[in-house]
Amino acid sequence: MVSINSIKTGIASAARELKASKPVVKEFVPEFKEAERFAYDGAYEPSVYDTIRAHMYPQIFSDYNVGKAVVKGTSNPTFKTLEHLNKEYSRQGKEIRLAPIGQDSVRGRNIVTMPKQAFDEVKQKGIQRIVDLRAEVNSTLNGRVNIKGGKQYVDGLEYVHVPVSYKDGVEDLDAIKAFPKFFDAMDKGHVYIGCNQGSHRTDFAVALNYALNTPTRDVPPILYLSTPDVTNGIKRIYKKIQKMSPSERQAMGLTDEFISKLPKDRAALNERLLKITNVTKEAKEIK
Repeated sequence: MVSINSIKTGIASAARELKASKPVVKEFVPEFKEAERFAYDGAYEPSVYDTIRAHMYPQIFSDYNVGKAVVKGTSNPTFKTLEHLNKEYSRQGKEIRLAPIGQDSVRGRNIVTMPKQAFDEVKQKGIQRIVDLRAEVNSTLNGRVNIKGGKQYVDGLEYVHVPVSYKDGVEDLDAIKAFPKFFDAMDKGHVYIGCNQGSHRTDFAVALNYALNTPTRDVPPILYLSTPDVTNGIKRIYKKIQKMSPSERQAMGLTDEFISKLPKDRAALNERLLKITNVTKEAKEIK
């Protein structure tokens, strides 16, 4: 005869086995750095995607409520004339993501790969030069490049290629070689700067210009993503330049005039990086 206790024991054992065999389904919430990839894979409903996008692109969403945070946007005349493109090119994964930089420039998804209509309007509204932050660019420039006076032009706009990386630094030397042209373009203004998505590397480049190009007239940029990642990457770049011998700098095309624009020491660099950190923090005020 089977006892009550043995039945209870058997039921408890079966329950434990069933629980062990049944997969535990947890609601997946990507880390902040992973939000973009999952959003573009269409993993979220549009309303959730908008929240993620507001986190990542605060200057596009002026005074946009995100949880407890309110992000305050900035502006300039060039951006105002082009702002409507954010709505016209707003399909998930294909946004142009324009936001203002300095007094007359904009940042966004790489304009070279955008539809011709968007490229032409950017050109008509006053943008005179492109800073392209992508590593691989040849396939998107076929037949579009002209060289005049030692400068490259793409469809009539001055073109500067700066292959930056804020993380591993594999492309650091290639990027450093381009810094004189990069700084010159940013100093002249009327720039469209962007990487593939207009986020990570674009954050890094605009912060790098402010931090290392000390005569810049721009205010500290508001960063979309991780401030520590960006500031640590800039410190890495600065350290590499400082360690170069005069002959190495000459081989890289870094003139004395260029070197004079850099922060004079680590303390001066940290002061500029702190300004970037503070203005980004202030832009994402807590209610």
